[in-house]
Amino acid sequence: MMREWVVPLHQALAVPLGGAEQTDPRRYLHIPKNFCDDDAQVRIDLSVHLRFSRDVVVDLIAQ
Repeated sequence: MMREWVVPLHQALAVPLGGAEQTDPRRYLHIPKNFCDDDAQVRIDLSVHLRFSRDVVVDLIAQ
C-alpha cells in the first residue's frame, strides 16, 4: 500500500502543495485499503495557509 500508492502520490503532490518531499506521507495522506470501492475516500490533510492550484492537485490525484 505504501510503496504502490501512498509514496508515489506523496512524491507527485509534495512540490505542488508546497510541502517538503522529506515529510512522512502518513502524516497527511489517508488512503483506505478499500480505496477502489465507489464510496471510499482519499483524504489529504492540508494547512489552511497553503497556496496551490486545485486543478493541478486534482489531476495528479486522478492520474
